[in-house]
Amino acid sequence: MEANNLQVPSEFYCGFHPNLEDILILMDAAMYLDIFALVNICSKLAAENFSKISSFENLSDILTVDILKKVDAFNLLVAEKDPLLAHLTRDFAKIMRMKFRLICEAKMRADKELSCQELIFENEKASLQAKKAVIAQALSSKLSDPNLCMHDLELLQQILSSSEVLLVQDLEFTLAPQQVNWFATGLLQCMVNLQFVSVHIHIKIIKSQIDLLQALLYDMKLKLQLHLVFHVAGSNYAEDVELLTKALGTGSSQEGIKASANSGFSKKAILPAVKKSTDDKAANGISVLHNKGMGVTLRSDESSCLSWRDVASAMSSIFSGRARWQTAIEASATAIRFSKLVLRDVYLGPNGAAVLAERVGHLRIMQLDVARTQAGARGVAALVRAAGAAGIIEVDVSGNVAGAGEDASAVDAYAGALAWFVAGGGCAGAELRAAANACGGGAGGVAIARGLARSELRGLWLGGDASAASVFGDLCLAAGALLARRSALRRLGLVGIRMSPRLLARGLVALFAGATQAPVFLEVLDLSDNIFAPEIAPSFASLLSNSLVSLTKLNIAGPLTTNAPATMHLGDAASAVIMSALKSNQSLVYLDISRQRVGNSACFALAKVLQKGTTKIQVVLMMQNCVGDEGVSALLDVFSARGLQNHQVTVDLRENHVSTETVGLARRVQGREWGNVLVSSKLE
Repeated sequence: MEANNLQVPSEFYCGFHPNLEDILILMDAAMYLDIFALVNICSKLAAENFSKISSFENLSDILTVDILKKVDAFNLLVAEKDPLLAHLTRDFAKIMRMKFRLICEAKMRADKELSCQELIFENEKASLQAKKAVIAQALSSKLSDPNLCMHDLELLQQILSSSEVLLVQDLEFTLAPQQVNWFATGLLQCMVNLQFVSVHIHIKIIKSQIDLLQALLYDMKLKLQLHLVFHVAGSNYAEDVELLTKALGTGSSQEGIKASANSGFSKKAILPAVKKSTDDKAANGISVLHNKGMGVTLRSDESSCLSWRDVASAMSSIFSGRARWQTAIEASATAIRFSKLVLRDVYLGPNGAAVLAERVGHLRIMQLDVARTQAGARGVAALVRAAGAAGIIEVDVSGNVAGAGEDASAVDAYAGALAWFVAGGGCAGAELRAAANACGGGAGGVAIARGLARSELRGLWLGGDASAASVFGDLCLAAGALLARRSALRRLGLVGIRMSPRLLARGLVALFAGATQAPVFLEVLDLSDNIFAPEIAPSFASLLSNSLVSLTKLNIAGPLTTNAPATMHLGDAASAVIMSALKSNQSLVYLDISRQRVGNSACFALAKVLQKGTTKIQVVLMMQNCVGDEGVSALLDVFSARGLQNHQVTVDLRENHVSTETVGLARRVQGREWGNVLVSSKLE
């Protein structure tokens, strides 16, 4: 019979259906042979059909986690509860208990930054915390789905009704018409511990959505803080800023706001006694003075159809429904208030800044962020003085005063406003961020230093002007005198001043002069984007070795300019000296030493410190350096061994001189329980 006349059975025309157990075997073999492209293909195929796999127990933990990281978090949760998938129960329990932190980190790294505390898991309780973080993101992604159906809502309600996940506290979603069904399913009522909700708004909102936002804001059963993120397009005019601030002001003029006077908020409100702590959330004034309120953020988005006037109209509508909820408001012991305004990276301009400065006192907010809004020197000066007079706890005016092109008198006015705020014009316990601004140096810088000597601020960031190098020593002396008196100052940033290394060394001595006799409780020191040199390393090493210094975060990242000469960096040998000093340090948890021409020697020193297990360090950033394969391999050897540390450690080595083979090896140890090495190559 001729071949052309052969009758091929019809079933042979069906699509290819692989045996999934064979896929797992092939994946394991590909990993052994370092065929990473094949590993990824098998992993993707297994993830798409994960519910059909009979068991994962013969697959290594690393490969199992790699598969589950590709599975949608919502589907993973549903599958875990599906009685039809009982054959996976044992494997799921093992994975959830031992490896869920890795899934959590992989799914959330692109969207959110998890704190070190959230990533730590040494036991089942900590693993459950990581699991809840993934559940929160699963909720966020599902609730933002424009095709959300009632069945999805019922599944979400079922998951939330589980006793394991009742502690979900944070939720973020994009506003869509389907949210009106939330009340029908009782979904919101399941979120009894919800504390923070962020809602992204891209379009004009309708009445049903306003009702939802009003319920989130005024329903006393939820007791949450609501943050609205409006994505706006186009430029604004001064009258638009006025309309917006008037609309926001209506949220602060309610009768219930008078209760804020009884809750401790005033021009000179003093925060509770400062404790040695790394908990920013408990120290930022909002959670201390109020546990309920609203924040508003405007983000520049040219694809959006929203204008500033649309935002003003929406806020007026939200606040106008207060009468409907008045009984609940009056029954609350805590005033509902509009507490936070973020205009970062949107165009405000000098005129808009002037209007905002006139109106900010009526807003009664506690946080104001106008960083990089092109407000100019005079606009920032007006905002700083208005924020101080209004008793705002956190003020960020960074990146608005360029120096070049600014009128000299305007820069002087800005420096004068900073000096006034620092010297006591600002609220006691407040934090002021004014980095990447030109203060003109000279008399302006001296005035700021004098104000700092009697300051009651909790945090201060200055810099961005090389002319301020002449007063760097004065600033360090003033801050050192404050710290010696055990003042409230806990966070200090002197960024981009570009003083000489010798002056930097003298400044460090002055800053921690009090640490020779008594503890110095400065927790965060940011010296990034300055000029460093190898001879400065002993000063940092001495600082880290001093048991009376309580730094938890140190940022000494090098200059941001890509063409900075080698003489402006620490170099490899000096960086190794700093790394070696970590072995006796018992407070530092975060170190950023990026852009410092760090090489293999520093990695060798860090590997020895981690292997010894005496350091408390949790995050080391070494990005954009000169680390090679040998340095990464030394760290991988430590991270490949189990039981060498009692806490989780992340070393970020992205954008270094590493071969693709070493990058592949690093990915193979990502599944270790107590550490991660994040590696990418400049050659990729």
